[in-house]
Amino acid sequence: MTTRSPEWETYWQNQLSSFPQSRQEFKKAEKLHQHLTFTHQIVTQATIEQEWTKLQELLETPEVPLHPKTKRPVFLKGRLAAMILLLLLAGAGYLYTRQAASEASLVSQSAMKGQRLSIRLPDGSTILLNAGSTLRYPNVFPSGKREVFLDGEAFFNVASNPEAPFVIHSGEVITEVLGTSFNIAAYPSQPKVSIAVVSGKVKVSTTSSTSSDGQEVVLHPQQMATFKPADKALSISEFNEAHQLAWTEGILYFDKANFEQMKEQLENWYGVTIHIDPLFKPDSNLLFSGKYTNKPLEAILDVHRYPNRFQYTREGDTIFIQPFHPN
Repeated sequence: MTTRSPEWETYWQNQLSSFPQSRQEFKKAEKLHQHLTFTHQIVTQATIEQEWTKLQELLETPEVPLHPKTKRPVFLKGRLAAMILLLLLAGAGYLYTRQAASEASLVSQSAMKGQRLSIRLPDGSTILLNAGSTLRYPNVFPSGKREVFLDGEAFFNVASNPEAPFVIHSGEVITEVLGTSFNIAAYPSQPKVSIAVVSGKVKVSTTSSTSSDGQEVVLHPQQMATFKPADKALSISEFNEAHQLAWTEGILYFDKANFEQMKEQLENWYGVTIHIDPLFKPDSNLLFSGKYTNKPLEAILDVHRYPNRFQYTREGDTIFIQPFHPN
């Protein structure tokens, strides 16, 4: 059974309006269309050609009955209904092909580890992309819709346009705004997604593959939404702007980070790879806090390894951390 998109419904209604005298034939074509063997939302050109061939063969057959068990159309009554269906299939193919092409034409920009990237979107919105993050967006936003996809962390300054909401997809979280500034942290490796609003108003909603309920909250300035995919929990809290947005000012900030979180932040910030010796077992209760501006990596490691927590060596862009061994 096929699934019809809003675009398909519009196309169907337009064709029906153009040929009111053929309403009954359209109903026959629609019934047949509902039983075609499309199994994907996007219809490929090959599938369209296969169905086209089937229907062309049926044009030469005056009447072939429906299969009594499968109820699949093995007959088509009326040459006009066949031609209408061919027309609609061609239209559907055009719509779905256009949708697939649109998805494939997204621009992808990434901030590599050790760098931050400033992006200006076609609508005038500006985005600062944090290290290890990727943003995907269209070359030109379609009318009435501005939609982007984020993996990682970014600060958004969205150009106001009441006629075209700005929507950010980040995992299971969808953020929608009209014009405002806010920060989204949605690294796939992190146990949570956070959205911190600096100005304006933001609507945050969640989706889930296991639940259709979802959740929705509206955030105002100085409010932050945090979503934990593990337990599907969405909560609201206040936040410290100086800490939450420190990275946009070139400041590396740790706020009660465990060893693994500190490691990931250092790798992203300095563009290095940190290898942990299997014999090194960091204390799970040990949390790191600190604020660093223009400090070399070694200076930060020296602070956090004291007193005798670990030792490290560096070879180019690779850091090796081992258990501490006194000389």
